[in-house]
Formats: sequence, C-alpha cells, structure tokens
Amino acid sequence: MIILRKVDIKGGEKLDLYDLRKERGLTLKEVAYETGIHLASLSSYENGTREPSVKTIRALSSFYELDVGKAFECVERSLAIKKAATIPAKNTATATPV
Repeated sequence: MIILRKVDIKGGEKLDLYDLRKERGLTLKEVAYETGIHLASLSSYENGTREPSVKTIRALSSFYELDVGKAFECVERSLAIKKAATIPAKNTATATPV
C-alpha cells in the first residue's frame, strides 16, 4: 500500500516498502528502531492495511534515501486507485428474468 522501482498496473511507479526493506536485508524491528516508527505500523504500511502519515512518509523517505516528492506521488496515486475501486459503478443495468 509504501525504491520507486516497480510499475503498477496503471503504468506509474509504485512505492513498495516491503521490497525496500528486504533488498537492504533489514527486519521490521531494525527499521522500527532506526526510524522510530512502531513495528506494527510498519507492518500495516507494508501490507497495505494502513496509509502512512505525512510525517511517516518523510521519515521513511529519509531512511530509504528516496525522493520525498516521488514518495508522496505514489501514496496519492495509491489512495486514488483504492478510492476508485470502492465507488460503486453507476447506471448498471440488471437483467430482469421474463
């Protein structure tokens, strides 16, 4: 949910916190210690069940040496995609059995 190295299905860059951590050989505990972000929160950000705050995005960008602007763009794109997926389709006709 989040290096900017993956391409998502919309063709944009994807912030993948899990891969960032694993590529560096780090555990959640180590990242939590170094960033001051609670371990459970980091896990939630990695699995996409929570979105990080502005402060958290800045801390993770700094820790992983990411361009903070790109990180914000990825999070905003992710939120827009999630929002679009939860909006029901309008004008969907249903067939009535005869």
